[in-house]
Amino acid sequence: YVTRTVLAEMELQSQALPVTNTSIYTAPNPEVAAALLMSETVLQPIVEKHGLPPVRYFLRQLTVKPNARSGTIDVTLLHTEKNTSTLILNDLGAEFVQAVSRHRRNILTEHASHVSSLLLQADRDLGLARSEFIKLKDSMQLKDTDLRQNVELQGLVDRRIQVETEIEQRSRALVKFQRRLQILAKDSVAVQ
Repeated sequence: YVTRTVLAEMELQSQALPVTNTSIYTAPNPEVAAALLMSETVLQPIVEKHGLPPVRYFLRQLTVKPNARSGTIDVTLLHTEKNTSTLILNDLGAEFVQAVSRHRRNILTEHASHVSSLLLQADRDLGLARSEFIKLKDSMQLKDTDLRQNVELQGLVDRRIQVETEIEQRSRALVKFQRRLQILAKDSVAVQ
């Protein structure tokens, strides 16, 4: 008796995603992406969907070769059925893209949350600076022209302006991140 096997191949290539500051999110290089592709997180749903052997055995049927120079990952599957092999590789590619998308979305969500907390802190700082300013102004009963002569009071005015500027910058950053999350959500829906 002869067991027939089919060799199915797939090439995954990195595509540009909506622009994200590289200090916030960097797309995985081919080696890291290949490790993710062979992870249980990606493979388990494929194994379950197609009734394949457990992940540790299914990995023996896969060959995954990252190519840093071309930015691609070559995937080869040695399987017994031609039609099933194609479906398995298509599902594997789709599951991999979703895993990368989820990872990116999680990082951007964490960063947006961090920016929101910074914005809240800046708001509190501004409130405190305003309160101190009002107390000092009331206690000294100074007019606007007298304020310029008082160095301590001028420092508070400068700090207030600085805090207001920080709040504006962080608000703009938060809006940008929210837009990126919306784009990522749309990309994620398109992948599914």
